[in-house]
Amino acid sequence: MITVEIPESFLQSPSGYTIGELKIDLAVLLYKKKKMSLAQAARWCGISRLEFQSVLSEQGVEIHFTTEDLQHDLKALDNFFSK
Repeated sequence: MITVEIPESFLQSPSGYTIGELKIDLAVLLYKKKKMSLAQAARWCGISRLEFQSVLSEQGVEIHFTTEDLQHDLKALDNFFSK
């Protein structure tokens, strides 16, 4: 784990920027740079994948969805419905 120090004055500014907002903004940046998957970014922020997708949409960030992602989702659906 890496620790990043952020001055308290930054978080106590009149803008009211919170740790949660900072985490989400960092996760969006890492997602855009393809350093984190959608699921990893959402989990790290403590929100659902759907909520993170909504954040991405609000910020105008395209969702990376590959053929492999589709195959994985289809397999998961097949497993779910075959039970």
